[in-house]
Amino acid sequence: KMISEANQTTTTKFRTVKTLWGIDSSTWEQAFERIVQSGYTAVECPPHLLSTEERKQLISLLEKHELLLVYQVHTDRYDQPRVKNVDDHISTFEQLVLDASEFGDLLLFVNSHSGYDGWNHQQRSAFFQACLDIEERHKITVFHETHRRRCMFNPWAMRDVLLEFPQLKLTADISHFFVVMQNNLDDEQDIIDLMADKVRFIHGRVGGPTMSQVPDPQNPIWEDWNAASERIWDMIWEKQVERGDPATYFEAEYGPPPYCIIGLDGEVLKDPWEVTDWQIQRESQRFEDRFGSNKL
Repeated sequence: KMISEANQTTTTKFRTVKTLWGIDSSTWEQAFERIVQSGYTAVECPPHLLSTEERKQLISLLEKHELLLVYQVHTDRYDQPRVKNVDDHISTFEQLVLDASEFGDLLLFVNSHSGYDGWNHQQRSAFFQACLDIEERHKITVFHETHRRRCMFNPWAMRDVLLEFPQLKLTADISHFFVVMQNNLDDEQDIIDLMADKVRFIHGRVGGPTMSQVPDPQNPIWEDWNAASERIWDMIWEKQVERGDPATYFEAEYGPPPYCIIGLDGEVLKDPWEVTDWQIQRESQRFEDRFGSNKL
């Protein structure tokens, strides 16, 4: 029976993650203070892209503020030419999983931008089988993100991966699906139900038919897309609560320019952090209203 009535108390806690995307390391001291004051459990970033000094600073701030790390893996880099060779992606994945393990008790889990969208079925299968073997060998929890440019860049590719590898766990960023498909997935309920059962981490950013990040989800023009996102997030939460997961992790991943809107003078017209705060507060309240107390 689906738990859909309001005020059904759950043991599943609503925990929030703050992305460090777009936050310059020179401002991390102040940013971490704000993150703690806002009640976040963890931060997410790709430590493999940090300098040695930035990495030391990150560890120091995590320890100081008793925050955890979501280590974001890129099996090829966004600032370099694309890598198409399967073995290269596998090698990078294992290297970065091992690097994540170096964070010890500070590590919450790994979120992986996995593979290459142009692979055929055989290549994709070889990659994910290797990923699962690596996860098991190193005893690291990895969630694979639904993301453009990656293996699971559309819902049908994701479906085929999950049917072959049902043990995979996901980070759901459906904003990418919205822009790839140019619709809200209401006509793909079987696929969304399959996905919802595998999701452990939500990137709760509202996308639309022409962009993976709407400028301001509070604007009524995006109301339908916000509602479509929340219908899917609700399905994911239902599955997590039914399973009795200790926590659901939610990150309102609104990023810097060019993802957010800027004026002709380069000024940011809507602060991504303000949008993040609004989305987090809204979804936290919705979770509590739907499932009962979610406080830690």
